[in-house]
Amino acid sequence: MNPKVNNNASRKTKKYDEEDDGEEEEKETARLLSEDPMEWMLKNEQVSNLLSDVRDHELPNRIISMVEEMEYKTPDTDCILLLLCKLKPFIWSMQKAVNNRIVGEKIEVEIEKNVDENRLDVFFKFIPSYEDFVNNGVDCEDIYKTCKIF
Repeated sequence: MNPKVNNNASRKTKKYDEEDDGEEEEKETARLLSEDPMEWMLKNEQVSNLLSDVRDHELPNRIISMVEEMEYKTPDTDCILLLLCKLKPFIWSMQKAVNNRIVGEKIEVEIEKNVDENRLDVFFKFIPSYEDFVNNGVDCEDIYKTCKIF
């Protein structure tokens, strides 16, 4: 076999392979750009694991447990625990917002339809009801009686 012919064939194959690689890279880039950024992020294992932790309904209780188990506590630890307990409805509301976004509901469209002129509805969209906040607060004050704010 003639070495020149074989060498030329090798160069041609390499050239076509490089072109195919370039096309594949362009297709991959186009695919990534066309995807919803949230979908793209959810494919990342670390992000997916983090979101799983964030979406866990027991998250506030886990945080409270972590503070309770701290080796070095301050005189204010009980008040911090009370605050964390009282924040539960807000955490759950934010989790609901995250869950809605992850499952693909178009929160933005819903908000735009219901927003008044001063746009405060956007801010209050995911805040828990007053009743939920008060009822949870009463329960928390029964649990963390040693915190004396007043």
